[in-house]
Amino acid sequence: MTVFKAFFQVARRNLTAVILYISLMLVITVLVFQSVSDTGGDLKVSIEDYRIGVINEDGDDLITRGLLDFLGSRALIVPIGTGENDAKDALFWREASYILQIPKGFGASFITAAPLVIQTQSAPDDYTYTYAQTYTNRFLATLKTYHQMNPGQSPHALIALVNEDLKDEVLILPTQERSPVHMKTVWYFRYLSYPLLAAISSGLGLVLASMRRHLLEQRARVASQSELVRNIQMLLASLLYSAIIWLIPVLLGVLITRLPVKELFTPRFLLILATSFFYMLICMSISLLISAFTQNRGAINGINNLVALGSSFLGGVFVPIEVMGDTITGIAKFLPAYWHTMAVRGLGDAQELSGGPMADYIKLISVLGLMLLVLLSATLLVNKIRRQKGT
Repeated sequence: MTVFKAFFQVARRNLTAVILYISLMLVITVLVFQSVSDTGGDLKVSIEDYRIGVINEDGDDLITRGLLDFLGSRALIVPIGTGENDAKDALFWREASYILQIPKGFGASFITAAPLVIQTQSAPDDYTYTYAQTYTNRFLATLKTYHQMNPGQSPHALIALVNEDLKDEVLILPTQERSPVHMKTVWYFRYLSYPLLAAISSGLGLVLASMRRHLLEQRARVASQSELVRNIQMLLASLLYSAIIWLIPVLLGVLITRLPVKELFTPRFLLILATSFFYMLICMSISLLISAFTQNRGAINGINNLVALGSSFLGGVFVPIEVMGDTITGIAKFLPAYWHTMAVRGLGDAQELSGGPMADYIKLISVLGLMLLVLLSATLLVNKIRRQKGT
């Protein structure tokens, strides 16, 4: 067990730096958790400072005015000129981030079988327009429903009913019949993928950077142990090291969410815990792969931070995947964070852990398993190429 012991001797020398980094990640996690815990796990839309540009060609039609008043109570309405380039200029200069162009006759046509369509434009790289679009679509859909139920009612009465019905904020995540503790726990383990990846990849990367110095590797290759034995010991040491790091935020999560002891052994929580552990293996594999390419500690930290932040943002950890475009969602599917987030969300949202939800969970975990195999295989391949080149 020479490599195994050497691994933890090196780890002990880097203990201070690792503890500081893990502590920083835990502090950030607690602060973020406290900032969202008051919402009970539901993400609510707030676009009160968001600028919506309006090109109103329909004048003071009651339905059009009702829509604009509804949006104006939730965001900043900015009138836009009707010139050919006025809308483009407003988006370029950020006078508005989202523009509605309401055609002439829209209000009158809305209650007919063939309503006119509102044209929309949004600023590049802006996802908040989805919230404004959600408000617009919800208002119009609710108005249409009330009109179909009461064809003879006046527009004034219909708009009053819609405003009363939609006076609450739009919920991006559906509220389940779950306790606040349950919602907090699910959210915590969704968010945990970011600090877990950052802490394990950076902490393990520091140790691997020292273990894979050229002279140390050259000395190890002339030892009596085979390459297979050394790789197995390195993998086992990395696994134990990563598991210790993983256990710290898990125990912190149980404490700050105040999860009852009886909930710790429920199938739902055990599956969430298993998903988090599986993601820990992914984090370990990413660190092994990065350290196979470079042993520069600064480069390893930089790459790890970039991977952790980028994959967490694209994977739906920071921003709900619903507000991402199809292109971003397509890219996210190549990242482990996306599948981890979807698995934990599925477990949290499922009413019963059987049938469809369980089948979906197995598919998500299978994808993570495939990614784990790819990462480990890529690490072995890079190490083999390096050995052949003598580097």
